[in-house]
Amino acid sequence: MPIKPLKDLGAGTLRHIDWQELLPAVTLLRALAQSFRLLPVLGFSLLLSLWFHLGGEALIGSVFPAVFRFVRGGVLVLDGWELSPKSIGFIALSVLFGAFFLLALARGAAVRLASTERSGMFRSLRFAARHYFPLLGGLFIPIFLCALCLFPCWLLGWCPSWLEALCVPIPVVLTIVAALILFGLALASPMTIASVAVDRCDGFDAFSRSFAYLFRNPVHYLFYVLILTGLGYLGVCVLMRFAYLVGALLMLLGADGCPSMFDATVVRHWHDFWLDTVRFLPFGFAVVYFQTAFTALYYMLRRLTDDVPFDQFAREHAKEKQTLPPITTDQQGAPVMVEPTPTGAGESSTSAEENRR
Repeated sequence: MPIKPLKDLGAGTLRHIDWQELLPAVTLLRALAQSFRLLPVLGFSLLLSLWFHLGGEALIGSVFPAVFRFVRGGVLVLDGWELSPKSIGFIALSVLFGAFFLLALARGAAVRLASTERSGMFRSLRFAARHYFPLLGGLFIPIFLCALCLFPCWLLGWCPSWLEALCVPIPVVLTIVAALILFGLALASPMTIASVAVDRCDGFDAFSRSFAYLFRNPVHYLFYVLILTGLGYLGVCVLMRFAYLVGALLMLLGADGCPSMFDATVVRHWHDFWLDTVRFLPFGFAVVYFQTAFTALYYMLRRLTDDVPFDQFAREHAKEKQTLPPITTDQQGAPVMVEPTPTGAGESSTSAEENRR
């Protein structure tokens, strides 16, 4: 289907321009406008504040200043600290819960960007619950493939030195492949989430689509990522000023400090939790915007690669129970379908055979 951005609705008169087809980057502006919604931004700010107080503060303080060194005894040894199994479990739970909420956010963005419909919060969460396991498959298949590539390299380390020296090209090639897979996972994971949200793909299809769109159109991908990053920076700056204004008003009203009579541990954490929620408003907006923008980017790269219209996405309909009509046989033994009789008719119900007679 050829692209027709200019629609001629009259007899030789140009009456309408489809800017989304003519300039696909306009979709990113729509994504920015869709991201300025109070409920999603506040919801992700609450989630980030909760994550921060449950263990994210200690994890951030230890991870970011550290530089990865090596793996020893099942514990990641970094610059002056150790990533314990408890921290690894916390990271894994953060990824699992974060993927669920990002899928719900991507579903709402997919509906809003492609149509005039509105996907409510509960509908998006229900969609995420139904398609959560395909999403995990799409995210963990690259990790499994990467481990599959590195496993022969680990086995080669147990071989004699002469055999290891002869087989040096094998681990080099496999390591390059594993690095490409991890690189693609880092760049295409938001589009994997968008693929499940837009097309209701299974895990392998979501993984293959996101990687195909990335590696077949790397220049377009980088160009659009630069645009959405610039737009996101402007949005974050606006929300940072807004959060600063809210903090200044709280300070002016004297509500930013916990009174000494309520300086208990639980009350102090509750007080800090809500103040941190205000501080996390720009970060909540960043999460909402970038997942929405990558959903728009998925629409754009899908249009460029597969020539699929922007307004096409998988809709969920209520599942209706389909039943077959009863089948009887006539005098010759041939099967005959019984025609349903309208309810409320004054005549008695008759079979198809009697009607034909």
